[in-house]
Amino acid sequence: MILKNRYDKVMEYIEVTPAMHDRIMKRLCNEDFTQKQSKVIHLKNYRKFASIAACFMVLLVSSVLIYNNTNIFNQHSPTQIVSSIEECSSIDELSNTVGFEVHQVQTLPFNVEQTQYVSYWEKIAQIMYSGEGNTLAFRMSAGSEDNSGDPGEYSNKQTISIGNIVVTLKGQGEMYKLAIWQTKGYSYSLNISNGISQEEMVKIVKSVPR
Repeated sequence: MILKNRYDKVMEYIEVTPAMHDRIMKRLCNEDFTQKQSKVIHLKNYRKFASIAACFMVLLVSSVLIYNNTNIFNQHSPTQIVSSIEECSSIDELSNTVGFEVHQVQTLPFNVEQTQYVSYWEKIAQIMYSGEGNTLAFRMSAGSEDNSGDPGEYSNKQTISIGNIVVTLKGQGEMYKLAIWQTKGYSYSLNISNGISQEEMVKIVKSVPR
């Protein structure tokens, strides 16, 4: 009974693949069972064949166990990919995600049709305003680094003072697309798809609470 239980336990880990099944069936088909087999088995030969069979079984069971354990590990340890971008349903949720109160742009040069709130790495808050074929991305983050994420080359770059803050404006010709500034431990940026005049950009910057 003990040997049977051990045998059943070992057989739980043995899997016969389709390729193994085909090889076994082919061997059986080619075997000539009509030949008379000797009824006398010498003890010496029996021990030799028993040893070979035992070694074969150990190798087979070990291979199956390694194969199964590898499959179990692969099935239960999937690679987890954590997204660094999270869309929020409201400005309150966005503020909770990044850990500070996010301000909003009060004055825009177009009628807003859609507003999207996005967190980047739970550090940068972005509000995307869209409407009338134009978009404006407003970003706010803690610290003093440029958070605009805009590596573009602009022919026109100016630094101006607006109240008690210094603002860097970037654009082409007389039209500006980017504004960057820092105040009270936070960094801000405005990036508009369709360029606007310096006067319009100043109005937008002034409308951001600080």
